[in-house]
Amino acid sequence: MLELLKRGLVWSINIICVIAVVVAIAMLFLLLDARGAFSQTVPTSSYWIPFLNAWLDSTTGIKGTPRTSGEYLSAIDQLLNVCFAVITVAGIILTVFGVIRVRKPENSGISLVPLYFWRNEIKLMASYYKGARSVRVYSGDFSWLMKNDSISWIDRAYNFVSGANIQKTTRELCRKGAINFVSYKAENQVREALGQLFSDYSASFAYSSSLRAHFSFIEYPEHRVFLYLIKGRQNPNASSAPPRRMLIIRETDETRTLFQVLQQVK
Repeated sequence: MLELLKRGLVWSINIICVIAVVVAIAMLFLLLDARGAFSQTVPTSSYWIPFLNAWLDSTTGIKGTPRTSGEYLSAIDQLLNVCFAVITVAGIILTVFGVIRVRKPENSGISLVPLYFWRNEIKLMASYYKGARSVRVYSGDFSWLMKNDSISWIDRAYNFVSGANIQKTTRELCRKGAINFVSYKAENQVREALGQLFSDYSASFAYSSSLRAHFSFIEYPEHRVFLYLIKGRQNPNASSAPPRRMLIIRETDETRTLFQVLQQVK
């Protein structure tokens, strides 16, 4: 019960932070537009005037006096600073929770990790791919490299704020010749799914694999890691689909034989 309460609290904090970042970014654009409108003179009909007057009333303690464009610009600058502060603080909180939640498997070497928006498969893969000596990825059309449609909008927003960039990570590995993509689909299907991005990865692809699954072999200088995505399936006898999960196997003394078996997969 306590663990569920902790997860609920973390989930709520992350939701609030993502919403705060989205609202703050929207406010930034609106305030920058308002700053241009107030830069020369005070507009006679602007929806910002009541809001800015209320802000100035609360910050200066002087109410009901006519304001100059300079005072309104000062208020807009203060609000811009508040927006930047919200984005910075929320980003730090999301990053801290991301570091805490994206853990490597325990000493047993095997863990089955439920996927949430602060710990989604794209973020996990980007985290594990960094610093790898070589990576071999098995998937379908690999559209998640471009659109990330396999995860929800809130996952994508969280990844953007927390800096989980799967394209940047995989491109760096491509430049080093350290990553291979194996698709169970035909080349034309992958090309269509990736669009203009296809040319960046085409040299690293193999097609028409018999393995219709989504997993990664990752080799580091001292050990190996296996990631296997378990997609939630709709159960007709249940009210909702089971959660998406990631099976993570880290090479240890206990799992070394298992890796010898897994290494035979081509």
